Amino acid sequence: MGMLPKRMCSKCHQTSVPGSRFCALHTTADSRHPRSATKRLYDCKKWKLTRQRVLALNPVCTNMINSLPCPRLSTDVHHVVDAEEYMARGGDFYDRDNLQALCHTCHTAIRRGQRGKG
Repeated sequence: MGMLPKRMCSKCHQTSVPGSRFCALHTTADSRHPRSATKRLYDCKKWKLTRQRVLALNPVCTNMINSLPCPRLSTDVHHVVDAEEYMARGGDFYDRDNLQALCHTCHTAIRRGQRGKG
């Protein structure tokens, strides 16, 4: 059997760390990215099932706009308290008490508001 060629970093084209798409510099930089710590939790079967349950229980968006409920259908599931913060407090990523069903428009608006807080 021959050896496989070394992979190149997806960001800078240096030689990547074995088993990774990134070089040593970008592997550590990527691990500091807020989404990367929870990304694997979003990509698993348990999240997909939890998401389906939340959307089935709340088929209409649960967000309030000017004291009126949003009339659109739910398409996204949102962590009320940021997932990493909630887990740091001892909460479970899949805890339905911290999840709400939202339409895509409301979810995007809420996420943009959270990113602006920092």
